[in-house]
Amino acid sequence: MHFKSPEHAIRVAYFILATRIEPSTSLQKLIKEYEEMTGERIPHSTDMTPHDWRVQVVWIINLTKRLIGHKIGFHVLQGIHGDIMNAEVRQSLFEVSHWLNPARDSRERLITDLITTHILRGRPTQQFIADQFGVDRQVIKRLVRKYRDMIEIEQDHVENILWDEYKTAGLIVGT
Repeated sequence: MHFKSPEHAIRVAYFILATRIEPSTSLQKLIKEYEEMTGERIPHSTDMTPHDWRVQVVWIINLTKRLIGHKIGFHVLQGIHGDIMNAEVRQSLFEVSHWLNPARDSRERLITDLITTHILRGRPTQQFIADQFGVDRQVIKRLVRKYRDMIEIEQDHVENILWDEYKTAGLIVGT
């Protein structure tokens, strides 16, 4: 497998990891489904089975964990790309939320959790958060901007760490 960036590799890894292996699940179907959903092409080896791919994606995720550690950057990546039904992914969302605002006040904690989920997962909407807590939408918008900036800085840092290592491992080709 060859990817255009570490983020692309991680996105594909979490997509495949969230897909159940069934007799009717062929590699070509998985790849085609991903490419149709995202518009991204994945160069792949046709001699790999879905089980081989599963091993490969677990290796990619574990390599990422080893390189970054269980620091906030890994939690950001897992929160964005992981399956929300997975307890580890939900824990990552909580870790990022707590990192953004370690407030103990339960109302503020809930607002920060929802804003974090909005930034990383796209839901709930800012309007929903404002309505649920009776907060002015501009306040929510300012917090989203502030937290998004913090998350983007962390993502850039992680991307820089992973780029050379992924290239050395042969996961990234081209650039």
